[in-house]
Amino acid sequence: MLKGVGMACVLVGAVALGVQCVRRRQLEQAQLRQFFTAFYGMERELRCRSPDLGELLEQASRQTGGAVGQFFRGCQAALCQLDAHAFDTVWAEQLTKTSFQLNPNAREAIRTVGTVLGQSPKAGDSFISGQSVELTISGGSTMVPDLAGRSHEEAAALLKESSLTEGTPVYVEVTDASQVGQVLAQMPAVGTMAVLDASVTLTVGIESEPYQGEVSLDLPQADHDRVLRVTLELDGEERVEYEGTVDAAGGNVLIPLSATVEGEAPCRIYLDGELYLEQTVALR
Repeated sequence: MLKGVGMACVLVGAVALGVQCVRRRQLEQAQLRQFFTAFYGMERELRCRSPDLGELLEQASRQTGGAVGQFFRGCQAALCQLDAHAFDTVWAEQLTKTSFQLNPNAREAIRTVGTVLGQSPKAGDSFISGQSVELTISGGSTMVPDLAGRSHEEAAALLKESSLTEGTPVYVEVTDASQVGQVLAQMPAVGTMAVLDASVTLTVGIESEPYQGEVSLDLPQADHDRVLRVTLELDGEERVEYEGTVDAAGGNVLIPLSATVEGEAPCRIYLDGELYLEQTVALR
């Protein structure tokens, strides 16, 4: 009996512990998402204009709630202490004071993100309440720009401006000459949030190698030189592959053909503008 009761107690305790761990994990993920939202907002503001530190913290506190919002409000309220402490000290103190459900690695990452890399006035200078502070946030993320349709060189330059790096490009053959050297696709997609210096893979169009074929003609003798025109029908369009003058003596004429598609295509031979022969040629 006692053994059964003991086993039941252990089982109930294990279930309760499991539920508690799940809840803590969910809360941790929710808090990390809020931090990410706040840091992205800060980065966007810093890219567009030069807000002071108080504005950034106030905006972050409005965008978040719970412990995360309390953290940013605490940092904003502690700005008056900047005459005695550097901002990174205030940030670290508030991170310690606030009750977060964060693992040590996440907590350290957040502490690093908030490190002041550049500030005015400089660290150690006196700070007057209400004075603006220019702040650069370390770490963070950036939005992947729209690169499709740009030249490979333009896309590479834009990635550099966005603090991203170009991965090994993927080259695909294209039949449209206007797509040669252009970015056709990208990974990650446009608008994706990526960590700084993340790699972006570009798909770039290159000129396709033409497929080769030939047509051999045995032309009869005539009393005058003739105009020979050879065409291929590709994608429903008749395209001139060769046009020139052939000797009145006739004989064998070999005409090389090329196309950007593989397979068989209708070939038409004209003499002096009149259809002389129609046949199918293989392009390999």
